Amino acid sequence: MSRPATAGLQRTVLSSSPCSPSATCSSSDEGCWHEVESAHRCRSRPFERADTRKSSAYPVDVPSSDRLCPKIREAEAVVQTILYYKTDKLTFGSSQLSPGQTGAVDKGHPNSHEVFFCARGTVLLMCGDKYYEMHEGDAVLVPPSEPHQLTNIGSEIALVTWSLAPSEN
Repeated sequence: MSRPATAGLQRTVLSSSPCSPSATCSSSDEGCWHEVESAHRCRSRPFERADTRKSSAYPVDVPSSDRLCPKIREAEAVVQTILYYKTDKLTFGSSQLSPGQTGAVDKGHPNSHEVFFCARGTVLLMCGDKYYEMHEGDAVLVPPSEPHQLTNIGSEIALVTWSLAPSEN
């Protein structure tokens, strides 16, 4: 199976920092969207690194009607959501928490599993009556209807990505 042509497609992120000279910017008051030149490869512990030479994964253009970014989630202190994509099948986002910051309790999702992945920093994930200390590279699966909450227990800004499927209406 051949990979589809990806020329001209953009992978986008919301940046809270000024655009780099190589970025294509369409800035707004919330930040700016800019093209990402290469995919970020994370060190994933406890998972093995994916062999991209054998992968059928490729960048895809997300229609602008499906981009619901930026979105800010309210909490004891504001947790900034950097990416937020939603379709009828999947919701994906990434959030930053400052040191000591705690997000709001999410009541859970009755028909959806949610995965949290700690991309940077150290966070404590409260999931029901259990607590998980997550370091860079750790992932936790939250079952349907399970209340959960994140707290940054590290000394640096934490970056956590999360995804739930199927999406809620």
